[in-house]
Amino acid sequence: MEWGCLGALTQRSLAQGFDAFHELILIDEVCRCGSGGVVWGLVEGLQIGLPPVLHFGSAALKARVAPECLRGRKVICLCISEPYAGSDVAALRTTAVWDASGQHFVVNGEKKWITNGMFADYFTVAVRTGGEGNKGLSFLLLEKSMPGISCKQMDCSGVWASGTAFITFDNVRVPMENLIGTENEGFRYVMYNFNHEVRDVFARCWATVLTSACPLSAGALSCRRTASAACALRTPSATRRSAKPSARRCWSTP
Repeated sequence: MEWGCLGALTQRSLAQGFDAFHELILIDEVCRCGSGGVVWGLVEGLQIGLPPVLHFGSAALKARVAPECLRGRKVICLCISEPYAGSDVAALRTTAVWDASGQHFVVNGEKKWITNGMFADYFTVAVRTGGEGNKGLSFLLLEKSMPGISCKQMDCSGVWASGTAFITFDNVRVPMENLIGTENEGFRYVMYNFNHEVRDVFARCWATVLTSACPLSAGALSCRRTASAACALRTPSATRRSAKPSARRCWSTP
C-alpha cells in the first residue's frame, strides 16, 4: 500500500509500539519552526478530526477516509465550537434530523473557530440529533462535495496558515453511512477526543513559544545588544545562565 509521510509514520509507530510520549516528541520537533499557524496547518485537523473516525467509525468509513488523510491527499477537521455555545458541548445547536426516506440526515447550523476548515475535505461534526443536553448529540462525517457547506476565513490574530474558518451548514444531506458510532452517543465521543486534543494543544503551544521561538530570538538579540559598551551576552547575569545546556544551545545560534 502507498503511504504518505504521516501514514508511514503511523504504520511504523503501530509496529514498534510507540505511544503518546513519542507523539509529544514529534510535536516538539515540528514546533521548532516557531509558527503556531504552520504547525496547526500541518497537523491540527489530522490530530483532532481523524481520531473520532478511527475510534468510533464503521470499518467502511475508516477504510474510505483514513488512508487518504494519512497519505496527505485529503484534509480533515473537527467541528465542535459554535458562535453561541463556544465549546460548551452540551449546549450545541447545530441540528441533524432524518429526512422522510430515513436514509439521510439533514444538517443545519454554524461552527466557528474551526482549524483547517478553509481547506478541509472532511468535517467531523458534532450535531444535535436528540433532545437538549448531553444525551442528544451525535457525530457525523460531512464531505466538502456535499451541497450546502460554506466556509469563510476568520480574521484571527495570527495563525493564518491554520485556515481557521466560520462554517455554515444549510440543509446538508448526509447519508446514514456517515454516522460516526451510535446515534445520540456523541457527547461521550467528544469527551474522549478532548483528552487527546487538550494535551496536544498544550504541547504545541508550549513547544512553539517556549522551546523554540522565544529562546532563539532572545539569544540572537543578546548577541546584538550592548550593555555598558559590552555584549549583553557577556554580562554577569547572562554568563551565569550560559552555563545551562539550554542556554548554550540557544545562544550558539547565529
